[in-house]
Amino acid sequence: TPMPHQLQALDFLLSHSRPILQAAPGTGNSLISLAAIYHTLTQHNPVLYISSKLSCDNFKHEIRKWFPNLRFFEPRGLDFDSVPPLTITLLSIEFLPPAHSHDLSSRSPPFPLGLFHTVVVDECHLFNNPNTKAFSRIHSLTHDVDTIWLLSGTPATNKDADLSALSKLLRIPRTNLPILHIPKSVLHLPSVTNHTLHFPAQPISDPPTHHLALMSKQSLASESNPLKLSFLSTLLSKFPDQKFIVFCSFHAVLNTLQASISNRPVFVISGKVHDKV
Repeated sequence: TPMPHQLQALDFLLSHSRPILQAAPGTGNSLISLAAIYHTLTQHNPVLYISSKLSCDNFKHEIRKWFPNLRFFEPRGLDFDSVPPLTITLLSIEFLPPAHSHDLSSRSPPFPLGLFHTVVVDECHLFNNPNTKAFSRIHSLTHDVDTIWLLSGTPATNKDADLSALSKLLRIPRTNLPILHIPKSVLHLPSVTNHTLHFPAQPISDPPTHHLALMSKQSLASESNPLKLSFLSTLLSKFPDQKFIVFCSFHAVLNTLQASISNRPVFVISGKVHDKV
């Protein structure tokens, strides 16, 4: 079931022809854009998705996950003049052929102008410099396109210089940019009291020693999240005789949680060779 912010974002994209959607990681950016693309394709309007090769590869995974019956087509720099119905065309910026002139904005795209009704530029913050080849190539590809959607999960696109560049990509005045920002705060951890946790009903003959294993990836960025810590503390106090494994990307959260636990053994595994349980 889509979340309320995802439905809002879907309506935002479908009701604007030149919008910028900034959805923080984890809020469902791929699902939102795929739902909007699918709706557009069902209206017999061809869609072109442009991004880096890595983003295109990730997007293919999302297509298979959420819309397994939806097809995708990768021209990989080759010229083409048609696209099968209900098919997303995925174009990696790295596979565009090199320009034959210094003025990249004047070069011809690898498909007839007017072939696509909608162009989706994902990770648009990568293309916010008008002086780069990538910007010029995308600018030429979006010539004579009815609808352009810019997607990003990076707040840096809120900077005035970035927005001015993206307004050039959209070909609309900077002051008229429709922008929807979905922060990570729309995601809320569930309350323990609202969920039933299932454990084996049969008693264990040899009760094991109860340990709490805290596993973390190495990370330079670290910031404690009070909501997460409160949730975990409540969970641990509610089930004092159960073992838990907590996966976290930030050492600060693990250290804070470890400092608050005094009634059970704790193992912190960070991936280092000497971290063995």
